[in-house]
Amino acid sequence: AAAGSVACSRCLGGSVGAGNGTGCECLAGHGVYPSCVCWPGTYLDAGACVDCPADTDSSSGGQSISDCFSPLLTNVAASSNGASESAAYSQSGFPASAAIDGVLTGSWLGWAFDGNLNVAQWWVTFSAVRTIRSARILSGTDLSDYHVTDFRVLYDTTGSLDWAPIPLATPTNAAVTLVSGATGRVTVSPAQHEIELTFAASVATSGFRLEIFATDAENQNAVITEIEVFTAYREDWSRCVDGLACICEAGSYFNPAEASRCSTCSSNGLQNAVSPAGSASQFDCSCAVGYTAGSDCPGACAACPVGTFKNTTG
Repeated sequence: AAAGSVACSRCLGGSVGAGNGTGCECLAGHGVYPSCVCWPGTYLDAGACVDCPADTDSSSGGQSISDCFSPLLTNVAASSNGASESAAYSQSGFPASAAIDGVLTGSWLGWAFDGNLNVAQWWVTFSAVRTIRSARILSGTDLSDYHVTDFRVLYDTTGSLDWAPIPLATPTNAAVTLVSGATGRVTVSPAQHEIELTFAASVATSGFRLEIFATDAENQNAVITEIEVFTAYREDWSRCVDGLACICEAGSYFNPAEASRCSTCSSNGLQNAVSPAGSASQFDCSCAVGYTAGSDCPGACAACPVGTFKNTTG
């Protein structure tokens, strides 16, 4: 800044500088300054707009952390996403790593533990702390038995393999029964190849653990084909056509809070912003050609000043 100049002041969340020396203004539809609603991707906390947790997003006007949701159905337990695994015991030819290798079909493929164990234990460590909301366990694929029938799920509370139960919501599959939602333990009858679990609340953690108490095999062994742990609720995502990820048009992004499953960039105050087709988050919106975001007002796209230009998006 020039000698004697006064530094610019940052506007509050949900607002932009008026650009005419009069101060700040709320974005269109964001209230009257200084009572502007929060930016997309943030929520109101103690009078300030704070970022939603990792792997989550929010629509504008978030009033609490409960308004943050996960826009991506990401399997954070997959080895392809940097996860690593271990088990208390693995049967020869059935390593713990086979439960996160992405192979979902074929008999006698996956992790097994040779049966006759009091409690079979397997766990996965994510590449970083992630917010998880649901899981899917595939066992006994293309087999008449070797399915899990009594187990519980846990999460790492400290990043040092200190485990606590994941509270579970009531399963939609009548064959899956909660022994106790608070303990993360369920029984399955009749046995199921695929078991869907929805957590009672999102959990921020660096690890997931499966403890198996019983199976439908005579030797009490199981073949765990795959264990998937997701950053979104699978039942929300499956509302898209044929259960596939929603592919939103250019200029919009996937938003499970919308009946159409898509929101436009401009609908949340990001005027003059664009996004590529198939965008999965509000954060895929960026300033259009000829517009730019100021460092003090991220998310607001203003026209380039006279005498300047910008021929790319971003």
